Amino acid sequence: MKQALPFTTLIDLAQQEVDAAAQALGALQRQRDDMFGKRKNLDGYRVEYEQQLAQAARDGMTMGQRRNYQAFLGTLGTAIDQQQTQVEMLDRKIEVARLLWQQKKQKLSSFETLETRARQAQEQRTARYEQRMTDEFAARRAREMQRGF
Repeated sequence: MKQALPFTTLIDLAQQEVDAAAQALGALQRQRDDMFGKRKNLDGYRVEYEQQLAQAARDGMTMGQRRNYQAFLGTLGTAIDQQQTQVEMLDRKIEVARLLWQQKKQKLSSFETLETRARQAQEQRTARYEQRMTDEFAARRAREMQRGF
């Protein structure tokens, strides 16, 4: 009386969705970490270049040199801002991907719960059937004993 439950396919598909969502989330997190690392490097370059500017100003520099330093610092500041914008955009994408992964995980959990309940119900039906068969056999045996068989 054992029957295959239809949840196996649903669970497999849901697990594939969870895995795909987890991989996408991981890829976004790695991309964000890379972008953040680049931004930190740019921050370091800016600090280093500002120190060079301060030293050059102490040592004496022309107005042209000062403009070049400041122009480069402006360009570096723009690059840092752009990198920070990318990091923030990835933070938002990561949050969306995390929510999607959680939804997929919840869906998988729901299917697993339904499968467990269906399996338990099937086991109860099987146990009742087996008990009924045992009772019928015992009753038949008792009747046969009374008749003298």
